[in-house]
Amino acid sequence: MLKIVGSILVIFGCAAMGFYMVERMKRRIVELEQVKKQLMFMEGEIRVGFRPVKDIFAQLEQRTEGNWKAFYCFLQTNMERKKQGALASIWMEGIKETLKTSLLNQNEKRTWQELGENLGYLDLIAMACVHRFIPDNLIALSLMPCRNLA
Repeated sequence: MLKIVGSILVIFGCAAMGFYMVERMKRRIVELEQVKKQLMFMEGEIRVGFRPVKDIFAQLEQRTEGNWKAFYCFLQTNMERKKQGALASIWMEGIKETLKTSLLNQNEKRTWQELGENLGYLDLIAMACVHRFIPDNLIALSLMPCRNLA
């Protein structure tokens, strides 16, 4: 009798663990889809809208929820407070403070960190193309027309 009860408990425990893992994977897929939408929105706003990243973060804060809302709120408020400083350092702090419970794995978080390192730089290039203010050494290095940089 004890063996039967034990085996039933093991079966139910494994089934419960399986349901938990499936639910976690579903939430992870939803989160990755949200990240993809966020990236597409950022790309569109930088390439076509030529908006500053601070304004893009404000829009993303309104469009997202949960950890991501806190992340963009953190970025926006710290960019307003710190008039100077690299966007990359604010981005890294935001990841460490607000995305602790995110379902992204370490590799995906590392990729997200790399985006933060390059985001301010890419925004400056896009703005420079619009205003046709590119230093001579940058023009010499990139022999492409300005519209191909954005």
